[in-house]
Amino acid sequence: PGDPWKPKELSPEDFPWKRSRSGFAIFFFFSLLIACTILRLVLFIKFGWGEPRAGGGIVQLFLIGFHQDFLVALGTTLPLLFWIWIVPQKLFGKWPHRILFILGFFIFWTVEIFLLFVEYYFFDEFKSRFNTVAVDYLTAPKEVAGNIWESYPVVLIVSVCVVLSLICPVTAPVSF
Repeated sequence: PGDPWKPKELSPEDFPWKRSRSGFAIFFFFSLLIACTILRLVLFIKFGWGEPRAGGGIVQLFLIGFHQDFLVALGTTLPLLFWIWIVPQKLFGKWPHRILFILGFFIFWTVEIFLLFVEYYFFDEFKSRFNTVAVDYLTAPKEVAGNIWESYPVVLIVSVCVVLSLICPVTAPVSF
């Protein structure tokens, strides 16, 4: 009855998980896991390609990193799962909750993307992922903020983070 070569348009009804709140949490979890894995890959390509490796080599390096990223993504997803669990469906679908939820989602991804950029620059300077040095930086925020403002393209990075965070809610393949 129609053009047989035309691809079928997909809708959320084609994928029931896209209509569920837990489906959103699964998407959230895998988004975090993919973002952390991409950062690990970028750090390896930029800084670790020519470095000697002790132990099991590249595969072991990525498996251990994936395990760590998995635990971080899981721990970060748990508050979302708790929220999904305690908020009744009746309230969850109301516009005030949706607006707050999308705003929270936007703020989270802005901060998360910013932290991914920060971790890249931290690794560039200290040849390490976040560690106690990053915690020590928190004790002198004015000095650190001044040094960061002078040394890095902060406005550009924050702008990119905001734009990418605006894209995240639009591209999230869920509609609950």
